[in-house]
Amino acid sequence: MRFINLTRRTEIGANSYLVEIAGRKIVLDAGLHPRQLAEEALPNYRLIPDESVSSIFISHAHQDHIGSLPVLMRRQPQARVFMTEATAKLSDLGLATYPLFTHRETEQAAMVWHQAHVGQRWSTEGERVPNDENENNFEFFAAGHILGAVGILFRAEGKRIFYTGDVNFSDQSLVMKAAFPAEPLDVLIIETTRGDRAADPKFSRLKEEDRFLEAILRVFEGGGSVEYQGYHCPRPAGSQHAAAASRSPVVTDGGPSGSQRTRGPGCQDSNEWTICSFQRDDDRENLIESSGRSVCRRSETIDILCRIC
Repeated sequence: MRFINLTRRTEIGANSYLVEIAGRKIVLDAGLHPRQLAEEALPNYRLIPDESVSSIFISHAHQDHIGSLPVLMRRQPQARVFMTEATAKLSDLGLATYPLFTHRETEQAAMVWHQAHVGQRWSTEGERVPNDENENNFEFFAAGHILGAVGILFRAEGKRIFYTGDVNFSDQSLVMKAAFPAEPLDVLIIETTRGDRAADPKFSRLKEEDRFLEAILRVFEGGGSVEYQGYHCPRPAGSQHAAAASRSPVVTDGGPSGSQRTRGPGCQDSNEWTICSFQRDDDRENLIESSGRSVCRRSETIDILCRIC
């Protein structure tokens, strides 16, 4: 087995790794650095000879794990690309940077992706294999990070190699916690942001959600709106909870660099409205979304968490 780290920096960014096992080259993730430009934003794909990779595996749809996939597929057109169905559906979240590839190229690339299910063993040719087959296959395991995120277990040459990108071992509002293999492993490859720090034993997700909600409501009560980092995920739970708790229309609007702008009833200058329904604790409220960006009239900051736009 051979392992090569293709990332250019030891930080969140262009995550990508090459593994050679059983005579095959496999690439794990194909990220794009959000703060770099041109080739500096890419993994170092020059370390891999063109047209030499057999398979590419994408752990989830965030930009730092999928953002350069069309570039890698251009260099490795023969490689099969595997991901979950949800990751394929959410791929637009991480493939929104077009200077390095075109929208048409992205659409054409997506047509040949292989969508594999969690809990089923697959060959690298894209065929299902029996679940008692222990050689030359892979299996997806839910990673609990975002919808469709997985860890990947490879079985080859009598070895078990497990790779995971971002992982969460706590249940979230929309995603269940990670469910990783219990069987012994020979190699563990982890890409992690805070893997060298233990979680605060006093941390409570429910308390953090309440604190976040309280901060949003303080802004709403002042007639303002909120901008916060949403990690490219549409309709975050915090703004939905705010809609139910405030019993007021809430506008969510994707801002720059993955931020989410949540506007309270004091900001009325958006357009292209669509109405959808939001349900929480048997209370049904209207949640208004805008496809365009609007500039609210007030400008000041509140807390470290929220900023009035």
